[in-house]
Amino acid sequence: MKNKKIIGIVGIILVILIIGAVFLGKGNAEKQEKKTEDSYMEAVYLKDEQGNGIFVQTDTEMPFFGTIPQELYDEKENKITEEDLNSGDVVKIWGNEAIAQSYPAQYPGITKIQIEEKENKEYIEKYGHYLEEFI
Repeated sequence: MKNKKIIGIVGIILVILIIGAVFLGKGNAEKQEKKTEDSYMEAVYLKDEQGNGIFVQTDTEMPFFGTIPQELYDEKENKITEEDLNSGDVVKIWGNEAIAQSYPAQYPGITKIQIEEKENKEYIEKYGHYLEEFI
C-alpha cells in the first residue's frame, strides 16, 4: 500500500515535470523565432555594369558575397526582383547567420533582404573599390 502511494506521487511529479518541459521548450522556440525575425545586419549593395554584386556590412565595413533570396522587398515592403537592386542601396539582411570566414566573406544563407535607402552616393564612393578589387 505504501509503495503504491510512493509510485503514484512519483508518477504525478513526472507528469508535472514533463508538462513543464513541454511549455518551457515551446517558450524557447518562440523566443528563438522572435530573435531570428529581429536579427538582421545592415549592408550596402554594390553592383557593376554587368550586374555582378557584392555587399559591405555598414558597421564593420566587411565585404561579402551573398545570395539574393526570393524574399526581396523595397522600402515600402513591396516585393521586388534582383534587377531592382541598385548600387548604393542600403539594405537589411536576414539569414541563418552562417558566414564563411574567407576574404571576401561568403553568406549563402541569406533568407530576406529589404531596402532601407536607395542609391546612397557616399557609400558608392566609400566602398566602390570593392567592385574593382573582387569582381
